Amino acid sequence: MLLCSQSLQITGLYNNHIYNQMGLRIALRYAGANLLIAGGSDAEGYGLLVAVLLSVAVQRSPTDVRFVIIDLARPDMPDSVALRRVAEGLPHPVEFLSERQSAEALVRLIEELAQRQGASDTGGPDCYLIIAGIQRWRALRSGDSFRPAEASKHMIKLAEEGSDVGIHTILWVDGTANLERALGRSALAPFDRRVALRLPENESNTLIGSPAAGRMADQRALFRDEAEAVGVIEKFKPYPLPSAQALDDLLTLLRSRVQDT
Repeated sequence: MLLCSQSLQITGLYNNHIYNQMGLRIALRYAGANLLIAGGSDAEGYGLLVAVLLSVAVQRSPTDVRFVIIDLARPDMPDSVALRRVAEGLPHPVEFLSERQSAEALVRLIEELAQRQGASDTGGPDCYLIIAGIQRWRALRSGDSFRPAEASKHMIKLAEEGSDVGIHTILWVDGTANLERALGRSALAPFDRRVALRLPENESNTLIGSPAAGRMADQRALFRDEAEAVGVIEKFKPYPLPSAQALDDLLTLLRSRVQDT
């Protein structure tokens, strides 16, 4: 099959060191094996989520992994279209959910977490919970500053305990301050893999231990793995959101690979 140049670029995620770090290393089952992306614009946030999702999908079989995607996009946001297009075109099991459907999905995942924790064999398929724009998730907001909302408690429990048994969380938020408003002051702790797009310097310090994300140009990002030594940060240029044709080409290729195996 002849692929356009953008499709070839995306297929290159298979051997891309940064995206392998973000997408595949969190598949290791231990506390903190989750990914947090913070800062930037809607286009940059969705672009990174699409790239990480594709990076996992091109390297893992549909029998090994499934995805639960909660998209908090407003109806007027075109940047979310690519994420939905990938979700609908992957050969892997995918649930693509709106905010209205999210509460029930969280309850199901909490039940699955309990089942996995109680099972003697937890070697089943991994589940990636992907959340786009968590700052817009109204169900996470509580009117009582001393009592978090039920959905917020579910999210924290999944992030803190899920990765030990193969339920991994990947989320994009526009800043660390909004993440703390949604999930509380300890919200960063369960995320060992962290990506900083452009952020205020104080939020950059909070996220990656450096103000560098406050001084970056657009279309640049910093990756920090909390398992590495203090101060180890990798700079990279995120892939932009691909065209519809490029995505269709890649998804066709992925489906054909699955059929051939």
